[in-house]
Formats: sequence, structure tokens, C-alpha cells
Amino acid sequence: MLKQREALGVDFTQGSIEDTDELEQLLSKIITEFKLVVLSMSTAPLNQQERLRSLLEVTIDDQFREAINYAVSRQSRVVAAINAKIDTLNTAMVWFTIGLGTLSLPLIIYGCYWLFNQLAKKIIKPH
Repeated sequence: MLKQREALGVDFTQGSIEDTDELEQLLSKIITEFKLVVLSMSTAPLNQQERLRSLLEVTIDDQFREAINYAVSRQSRVVAAINAKIDTLNTAMVWFTIGLGTLSLPLIIYGCYWLFNQLAKKIIKPH
């Protein structure tokens, strides 16, 4: 992601690295909470069920899904920006090739004319 940011600039990649950090923190929070629920298994079953329900419904279903969707949305914009840059580069390459061909064609024609003219002189007037 750092290479993406260097290549495309901060404007296109705004948040992509931050999304990764946010997802990592959220996953750590989920794992820690799940471990706490498992450790409290023998103490208070009703409290444990409530904590597990909250973990599954609120943290995983709501927060984690929202964070994933937001990260995917941002990455879609990054991919669109990369595709736009690739299209621009392809167009530039096509026009460069056309320009180079246009400039080279007269030189090739003149070179062929000169070569055939030299050959014709040698064939017509042998030494």
C-alpha cells in the first residue's frame, strides 16, 4: 500500500493505509473480547451470553462489516485511479508510436530512394 501511495499520491490513496490499521485494531479488539468471553465461561453464563451476543452482533456484524465495506470502497477508487493512469499511458504510447512512425516514414522513403538510385547508377554505369 505504501508503493500505491508513492505511485498515485495521497489524494488517490487517502485512507487505504489507515483502513488497514483500523481493521487490524478491530480484529485485535474482537480477538481480545472473544478470549475474555471464553475465560469467563464458568463464572456467569448469562453475562457471557450477553457479551458473546454483543461481540457477534455489534462488533462483528456492524462495526467490522462497515469497516470492511468502507475499505473495499476506498480500494475500488484506488483501482479506478490506477486504471485511469494505465489508460492515459496506453494512449500516450499509441500517439508516440504514431508520431515516431510519421517522422520515420519520410526518412525511410528517402533512404530507399537514395539506395536504389546508387544501385541504379552502379548497374547502368559500371566502372
